[in-house]
Amino acid sequence: MLRTKLFSNSYLLLTLAFITSITYGQSDSPCSAPTLTVSSNCSYTTGTTVGATYSSNSANFGTPSCASPGAADVWYKFVAPTNGTVTITMEALGITDGGMSLYSSATCASGSELSCSDDVVGLMPQITTSTLTSGTTYYVRFWSYSSGTGTFGVCITTPPSNDNCSGATSVTVNSSSTCTSQTSGTIEGATASGNSLGVCSGTADDDVWYKFVATSTTHYINFNNVSGSTTDLYHIVYNGTCGSLGTAILCSDPNSSTLTGLTIGNTYYIRVYSYTSTSGQTTTYNLCITSPPVNDECSGAVTVTVNSGSSCALTTAGTVANASASAVAMGSCGGTADDDVWFKFVATNSNMSINLLNVAGSTTDLYHSVYSGTCGSLGSAILCSDPNGSSLTGLTVGNTYYLRVYSYTSTSGQTTTFDVCILKTPASPTNVTCSSMNPICSGSPTVFTAQANGSTAASGPNYGCLITQPNPSWYYLEIANPGLLSISITAGSDVDFAIWGPYTNLTNAKAACSSYPSPLDCSYSTSATEQADVAATTTGQFYVLLVTNYASVVQIIDIDQSSIAVATTNCAIIPLPVGMSFYEAKIDDKVVKIEWVTQTETNNDHFAIERSREGQLWETIGLKKGNGNSTSRIDYNLIDEKPLQGISYYRIKQVDTDGAFTYTPIQSVNNKDEFDFTVYPSPAKDEFKINTNNKTVDNLEIFDLLGNRIDLPFTHENGEYIFNISQVKKGVYTIIMTIGDQKITRKLIKA
Repeated sequence: MLRTKLFSNSYLLLTLAFITSITYGQSDSPCSAPTLTVSSNCSYTTGTTVGATYSSNSANFGTPSCASPGAADVWYKFVAPTNGTVTITMEALGITDGGMSLYSSATCASGSELSCSDDVVGLMPQITTSTLTSGTTYYVRFWSYSSGTGTFGVCITTPPSNDNCSGATSVTVNSSSTCTSQTSGTIEGATASGNSLGVCSGTADDDVWYKFVATSTTHYINFNNVSGSTTDLYHIVYNGTCGSLGTAILCSDPNSSTLTGLTIGNTYYIRVYSYTSTSGQTTTYNLCITSPPVNDECSGAVTVTVNSGSSCALTTAGTVANASASAVAMGSCGGTADDDVWFKFVATNSNMSINLLNVAGSTTDLYHSVYSGTCGSLGSAILCSDPNGSSLTGLTVGNTYYLRVYSYTSTSGQTTTFDVCILKTPASPTNVTCSSMNPICSGSPTVFTAQANGSTAASGPNYGCLITQPNPSWYYLEIANPGLLSISITAGSDVDFAIWGPYTNLTNAKAACSSYPSPLDCSYSTSATEQADVAATTTGQFYVLLVTNYASVVQIIDIDQSSIAVATTNCAIIPLPVGMSFYEAKIDDKVVKIEWVTQTETNNDHFAIERSREGQLWETIGLKKGNGNSTSRIDYNLIDEKPLQGISYYRIKQVDTDGAFTYTPIQSVNNKDEFDFTVYPSPAKDEFKINTNNKTVDNLEIFDLLGNRIDLPFTHENGEYIFNISQVKKGVYTIIMTIGDQKITRKLIKA
């Protein structure tokens, strides 16, 4: 027992000695002092005076001149940076009141005190000096005030390279409103450059400098991702030189500012610092300088290619972000053109329509006007439009016209983006009465150009929420697979809808035109996007959809199945395009052969053959040139040599010479794989199963329509995978199973 107890005490003593040697890594004398790294950012090294002693002999550089020396002290050394400027900071940990001295020493046998510090950062010391010799070693001594020992932190920083105007960092100016190029910066360790603030504010005791060459008369300065000890920065801009900066041309407390009246090609200087007078700030940021859009003025107007057909196959992107006001008078037009941008187009028809599509950002209320003059002499606007769609009449074919777009609001800083579509005004739709309704179906989007100032839907039906029914377009559909029917309606300006049903067939649906009851769903909102939903549809039911163009502007309207739809609709009701008499997609010896026949063709430019895994997202797998105009039979075919495994879908997009297009109904092909897997039930509600016929699956993944992988809980019983989907959104999902080098695909519908 005695020996065991002695062994335990010895082990304890050894352990304590080991801990002390690890914690106490400093030196009692300058000649054995550890080296600290000098950097632009303060990263504290933890030290301790525990176990140290105090000596004031010449080998320890005598007695410090401040902070009541005599307590145990420790030593560090460092090599002076190129600029000869450092700040040595002590952090309070166990020691909360300390002293520090800085020495120079040629031989380490004796040293000369350069500075002594006490009570700078609270009760802790800090030394800043700018007179050191680059590459020379200096020594730092630290102790607890008066008496005692403990831990502390120490860091040595040097000002950033752009601490003064002469070292200003060059910033790349972005050519657009996007911060593609940013310059990272910090004020940590920065010192006062001494330049006068003039009329500007704040305390520039930690200012840093940047410079840029103006590429426009207007630029925007933004400090992004500001973080650290303070986020309240201040910046100043000068147009002089470092030796003669002159008066500031801009003073800004906000972290963003606008510079106007610049001279292209001139160099400008930016001075950045923390507003506060408290020293030791550690703020970091990214500096970004952006430009107005290239089409900020009429002279830089972007050319818009006019569509040759009746659909917006070609669009031109635009934004009002960073745009400034041009000098062109508003005349009779409305809104505030403080962020106008310019486009131009050549008229290809006397009647044309303008559509601002995909409008998104800080505001969707845009305004546009059109001019027939030249940039130097535009004259009065020939059109002013608050809606995002408009019609132009009486144009001269071949003439250039200018389009001005801006946000209606007078609030600055708008970030709206949009696409410009210009096309000749198409003929009026033919399905403007209930009795002339057109068929629509899932997977074959209907895109049409709605008319302005057209007819109003006939009286008789109960239009529900639709107080008015201007510019109507009527459609019908037949349910193929049951469940939630969901239809998206997308336009550039205000559209509305109503939907009725169910009916047993088209004849009954048309017979009830004058007496429709209250609609199953309708919307009279001001939105340019709508969604018609009908729950619990069954196979064979017919529904009638009315879409109204409330905005009464010529605009493109897109009708398609929405992403949450479960029900699918019958595409066999859609007539084949351009005189097609036959269309088929079939599997033929591990390839898919797509064949079609036309009996007549009118202005037929080409066919685009499209394929989809799930019937929602489509890819073009081939093109076939059309025969223009023909009255004789023409046979076409295309081979898909690498078809998808399992069930996939095909359709043909027939495109006219003017760009108008029509889709064939969708056909499915089952490219049976070697392994016959079954996914059931589909549609599924709370769970579904995959019967693998006892085959071992190497990998199994489930994806939504956007390609996002869905992780689901499952169990594996008797050769079946059982998945819980109670928390999954309704929609169509793709299941991909891997066995060896084969991938097997199945579709699942969540009800």
